[in-house]
Amino acid sequence: MQINTVIDNASVPKRYEYPIDVPEGASLTQDANGTLAVVAADGSPLRVFGEAWAKDANGDAVPTHYEVHGNTLTQVVDFTDVAAFPVVADPSTGQYSYNCILQNGNNYWLAPGALLGTCKGSYLKKYINGVVVQSVPLTGYGKPGNPAAFGTVACLYAVGWATLSIYGPGKIVKFASGIFGYVASQLVPANLTACRG
Repeated sequence: MQINTVIDNASVPKRYEYPIDVPEGASLTQDANGTLAVVAADGSPLRVFGEAWAKDANGDAVPTHYEVHGNTLTQVVDFTDVAAFPVVADPSTGQYSYNCILQNGNNYWLAPGALLGTCKGSYLKKYINGVVVQSVPLTGYGKPGNPAAFGTVACLYAVGWATLSIYGPGKIVKFASGIFGYVASQLVPANLTACRG
């Protein structure tokens, strides 16, 4: 969906309200990153909105943001009288959104434009228009996991050195095991460095 609001001059309002059809039991929410979504009672997104944007006639960005009041999405467009009119604003869906699933089961939405590697969880779920289109297992370090690597010699070797570096006796043993583990992780093929089943 795309809604284009055309602002002709500086004398018109700066706030534009869009009633959103929210199914029973769901709610219109905005997280700490500013991502706006219609979310079902179980937390799954039914519809995810893209980042708020507005541009003037020259194609320059105009400051804008969303506000949520009940089931109404309000886009505030902070144009000035020196903006090149008309200004076009658009609260739209149809962009990919990413949900980071943490090891403890909690989750959060990545901010629009955020690097996907910032998710240090177990899974990264990719959505478009509220539908999961991809679920990627992660190593916990922001890198895609490789289920085929689980149980391989390289995986067991890496786990062994990691365990020794954490629980091994003495600082020298921990330091040496950390060095060997790092070197080993750089030497094994890239598809085996992720140890995840």
